[in-house]
Amino acid sequence: MVENSRQKVLIIISNLNIGGAEMTMYKTIVLLKNDIDFIVFSLSTDGNLSKRIKEEGIKVYNFELSKNFIRTLKNLYLLIIAEKPDIVHTWMYHSDFFGGIIAKIAKVKCIIWGIRNTDLIKGTNFSTRIIGLINAILSYFIPNKILVVSNSAKIKHKSIGYCSTKMIVIPNGFSHLDSGLSFVEKIKFRKYLKLPETSILIGSVGRFNQYKDHATFIKAGMKLLDMVQPDTEITFLIIGKNVNNPFLKGLINKSNYEEKFKFFEETNDINKFYSIFDIFCLHSISEGFPNVLAEAMLMGCVCISTDVGDAKLILNDDERIIPPKSPDLLAHKLFETINLSKNEKDIIGLQNTRRIISNYSIESMKKKYFNIYTNNYVES
Repeated sequence: MVENSRQKVLIIISNLNIGGAEMTMYKTIVLLKNDIDFIVFSLSTDGNLSKRIKEEGIKVYNFELSKNFIRTLKNLYLLIIAEKPDIVHTWMYHSDFFGGIIAKIAKVKCIIWGIRNTDLIKGTNFSTRIIGLINAILSYFIPNKILVVSNSAKIKHKSIGYCSTKMIVIPNGFSHLDSGLSFVEKIKFRKYLKLPETSILIGSVGRFNQYKDHATFIKAGMKLLDMVQPDTEITFLIIGKNVNNPFLKGLINKSNYEEKFKFFEETNDINKFYSIFDIFCLHSISEGFPNVLAEAMLMGCVCISTDVGDAKLILNDDERIIPPKSPDLLAHKLFETINLSKNEKDIIGLQNTRRIISNYSIESMKKKYFNIYTNNYVES
């Protein structure tokens, strides 16, 4: 692009923690920073991604909306007036609402909303539900486009009144260059984590909150341990922000299986964990586009998932799709899966990798966002 034709895009996001929506935003601006001028405004001061975005040469503004409501919105308005962005792109319900209104007042010509959840009711707190429902009305007046992370999210939000003619589905994208560990590195990583050398590793990745439903995973894990032979070694790895907490540990404290569950905080090296998983589980009760499922598939994991968001479409394996909140069924699916032959597991893992590379490439996502920002997008 010619220098004077570069679009300036102001991203407004609720926080810069490491999560699916936040990481997709981060990947998008890194991919397009040579073609688009980005500025990031966070409605929260916390977040591990803030430093990483700044290291990419992108300006980041952090304010605490919950503590300094008027000041935050005033600063956002003044930033828009000073920077004169061509586009304001908001991510998630709160930033759609507050960012969208301020951008409209500041007379921004192009406002883009981002919807990252499938179900507004499940897995969201009361204030988020109210804002999301108000956004349904505002969707006819404020945004020019609404970018939706999944087909299921589009259908669900249309059903509660969102303007469907403005919705464009852009699934998250993943790089086939992302690689796991070699055989030797896997052994070393197991030793580093102090995991049994021959144990079957069953993994869960996701921050602790209501809609991730870690309780179902733990209950299913204990049921599975009751089902297998006593000499069958199985270890459950639970990875994510705030997972090492009294509630989850309380679920196993009175069992004989405390040593079978290992808790790890969120990490930037999640591919190392995917590389050593024998089975990955998505156990949420609500998702938009579950990044962790696609990431695990890309790394060749055999995956079992609840039927949430676009998980069924992504996995494309009805044998390993179950309803949410079904610990008994999850335990039986895990039992069936660990009893597959090594060859059967290898074939499933290879099919999973190929599916993500073929259908959810980072190149496709980059092209779609670029075309949105340069007003050249054509629905495929």
